[in-house]
Amino acid sequence: MTRIRLLLFFLTGWVQTVTADSWTSKSGLSGPGREGPAGFVVGTKAYMATGYMGPCLNDFWSYDQSTDTWTQLASYPGVVRNAGVGFAIDSVGYVGTGTSCGGGNYQDDFYGYDTQNNIWSPIASYGGGPAGYCFAFAINGKGYVGTGTDSNFPVMRKDFWEYDPVADQWTQLNDFAGTERIYCTGFTIGTDGYIATGRDGTGDLDELWTYDPVGDTWTQLASFGGGPRFWAVSFSLGNFGYVGTGRQGTANYMQDFWQYDPVPDIWTQKASFGGQARDDAFGFAIGGKGYIGMGNTGGNYASDLWEYTPDSVTSAGETGQIMLSLFPNPVSTELVVRFPGAEVEQLRILDSRGKERHVRPVSVHSGMTVFHLDFSGLSPGVYIVEIRTAATTVFRKVIKG
Repeated sequence: MTRIRLLLFFLTGWVQTVTADSWTSKSGLSGPGREGPAGFVVGTKAYMATGYMGPCLNDFWSYDQSTDTWTQLASYPGVVRNAGVGFAIDSVGYVGTGTSCGGGNYQDDFYGYDTQNNIWSPIASYGGGPAGYCFAFAINGKGYVGTGTDSNFPVMRKDFWEYDPVADQWTQLNDFAGTERIYCTGFTIGTDGYIATGRDGTGDLDELWTYDPVGDTWTQLASFGGGPRFWAVSFSLGNFGYVGTGRQGTANYMQDFWQYDPVPDIWTQKASFGGQARDDAFGFAIGGKGYIGMGNTGGNYASDLWEYTPDSVTSAGETGQIMLSLFPNPVSTELVVRFPGAEVEQLRILDSRGKERHVRPVSVHSGMTVFHLDFSGLSPGVYIVEIRTAATTVFRKVIKG
């Protein structure tokens, strides 16, 4: 007979084993070094456009992970610029906004890149108007861009916009919930977007925020482990986010590198970036590997590229011996939790901040072990289902629509 205690409280202790991780030098860009490029990943290739190396640039390159080679492609069709943003949706990459240097002329144009035919095409201009130094990420077929500045600098912004490629339309969403800021870095884990670090009117920031597109809500999470900075880079591998490099103050270029686990909401320091300390670099991930290259090393514009091999791409909270499944996900009223075999000792529901949430078990079945949980009283957002047996603990995310 299955025994269960339905406990709803925050897991205050956490043990995570850190094993060896490493950086490897890869082929550098054959074109000019730069800071502030924009780019995206499609398949096994990364794509990098624009940037600054004294003058601004509009050249465009792809990096092929399988051959460790760079190839120059059709130039970005907009004016030369840096401080733009990029993201990918399916097989199309998008690059836009930024400043065309020489007086800080901010841009609102956006272009989509057809990776199959090497063709750029204009899309709807950014909904927020001319802007630069924004962040961007993509979730479930939509692109997201926010914060930054414009011709009113040093006034900063906190507006936030969604791009729908089917309608070719930008829609304004709820403003970013923190202060107005620039120089953030954005990444995606699963169905959640994240922005980290940056600079606001008070100085450098160590904040981390997550965005839930279902509820159109922002939540502040554990502060970045490496301390305040701006112009850091980030990428995600499996269930982890990674943030590193950047600058503190006027001239303290950074080389440290950190891993973020969203389930227990913790940062763990990893092997320092293998290249020279820098800011405003280019970061991306392909096939279980992370990459950082380009950037400003303190007056020099880098063209190198380094590959990061993680110790794991599975969150500590996602490991375990039992095969846990949730249905439906997203959930509206009743969540069905299924798994085979093991005897359950605890089932807990946590929100994205680790706060206890009370749900009513509609019914519990033994054998396969099936729980029907009433989610109707919870607000829309991201929640964590924790199952604990005598041998292991497993966490899974569920979205309440």
